[in-house]
Amino acid sequence: MAGSSHKPRLIIIGLDGVGLDMVEQFVAQGELPNLKGILGSGCHASLVSTLPAATYPAWTSFFTGANPGRHGVFDFTERQGYRVRFINASSRKLPTLFQVAEAQGLRCGVLGFPAMFPPEPLKGFCISGWDSPVASEADQRHFHPPQLFDRMKQALGSQVLRFDDLDEFSASDPAWPEQALLGLPRKVRSRLEAGLWLLSNIEVDVFAIYFGEADTASHHLWSFHDPTSPFEGAGAGIGGKDPIQEVYRALDEAVGRIRHAAPHATILVASDHGSGGTGRRIVRLNRWLEEAGFLRFRQGLAVLAALTTPGWGARFATPRMRETLWNLGGKVLPSLVESARRFGRIDFDRTAAMSEELHYAPSILLNLQGREPRGTVSPRDRERVIREIIDALDRLRDPETGAPVILRAWPREEIYHGPFVHMAPDLVLETSLDCRGQSPACRPSMSQGPAITLLAAPVARGSKGGLLPGSHRRFGLFGLSGPDIEFSGEIALSIEEAASLALLAADVKPAWWMAVPHAARAIFKDRNIAFMDQELRAARSGFGSPRDPSVVADRLRKMGYVD
Repeated sequence: MAGSSHKPRLIIIGLDGVGLDMVEQFVAQGELPNLKGILGSGCHASLVSTLPAATYPAWTSFFTGANPGRHGVFDFTERQGYRVRFINASSRKLPTLFQVAEAQGLRCGVLGFPAMFPPEPLKGFCISGWDSPVASEADQRHFHPPQLFDRMKQALGSQVLRFDDLDEFSASDPAWPEQALLGLPRKVRSRLEAGLWLLSNIEVDVFAIYFGEADTASHHLWSFHDPTSPFEGAGAGIGGKDPIQEVYRALDEAVGRIRHAAPHATILVASDHGSGGTGRRIVRLNRWLEEAGFLRFRQGLAVLAALTTPGWGARFATPRMRETLWNLGGKVLPSLVESARRFGRIDFDRTAAMSEELHYAPSILLNLQGREPRGTVSPRDRERVIREIIDALDRLRDPETGAPVILRAWPREEIYHGPFVHMAPDLVLETSLDCRGQSPACRPSMSQGPAITLLAAPVARGSKGGLLPGSHRRFGLFGLSGPDIEFSGEIALSIEEAASLALLAADVKPAWWMAVPHAARAIFKDRNIAFMDQELRAARSGFGSPRDPSVVADRLRKMGYVD
């Protein structure tokens, strides 16, 4: 299936933080004609994201067609005892769908996705996204091939390649919402300009472009959209405009212009998760674990608590200063600060379980002997302690309504499978929504105060790392439309299953580890999906022990996916 034409056969548009529910809400108001056209002319889904619905694991699942237990990415960081280190794409244990397509003769180009640094050596091009090493603007490190950076800078100017033109660490500033109202649509147009230039100047069969502005708007500006939000500015808009709607309009225009630039291509639109509002409930999991008898705090750590509050130092640094500090000593400083924030207040010798208290990924870790440096829980007691925590969590109630705060506590073995399940937290928590559809905010524990508090409205907006009006939802967006798509309507689809549909839409075979959803038979009626299923099952049967990472790596090398 080799061979490249100037216009790609498949275009993937990544829209971070966009849910089908939000698109349908704006479509019902007569908005978003281009997204409406794609969703109406092909198949679409309320895409089921990973648990938790966090950026790194979700997009990595989309790229690889695998769950985190198989690709090995669970967070922005990787835990090593009571320390964490920030990771990048080199921590991913599986090839991406772009590498799979290129192994079958296609050329791929990728622009701006997170969890893609360092850039993949694709035959077309790969330009890393905002999580590249906290740079204030792109440079040759973010580009493959490196010389593409100079070509784009000469053609488009340096502003198109900047990451810090709207500083989220300053989002609590009263002037920031008005800056974002203008700045976020401008960022969409800037990324679109770069994408259209790449489409016009570099021949690829598969082109993928990422827009992260809806996620930024939802986190920081949700209250101006939602009149039920407890945060300041609830439903008031900014300058008479709904900032969420303005960003969605800009994204819809970008989708339309990309489709116009390649009218014969199949278009795949996908998001990593949806978005919604944060409510008044604040949950401090380590305080709750202390109340339940599973954790003890160290005493006299007020200064440490202040210095390791999320975003504390970043608020007092310029983007250039943050870049310097981030890369100091090979990222040692940020890893030490983040480790102290998550674990520095805990008395490990008297603790059986703890939480990293990630606002986007609530979870619980056991202090397991043989795994943790100062473990207190015997491996033979692991299942018993997990059951005790789950039973105790069921009694964690909203002080206002009496409803459960934790919808479900998932033992990691129930939601992940593959050779890297051991890297996940022992329990992954799914929080409940209140009567307004708002999620609780998980915040760091101090050594004093209740585990659950209700904030008095109006709540002040925080900056990045602080208390934000918007939060993630597990259901995102998927749409697939094109000349070869033979099914129109809604399908059931998980984010890892989307990778196989992307490859089938590009007329290449999914990799052996990828799940082919049942809907593929209806979507691609002219393809022998049943035969392909048999091939994939046969390939998986030779996979070897699913718990042995060396078997995974050896098989991938033999198949030509990795060196």
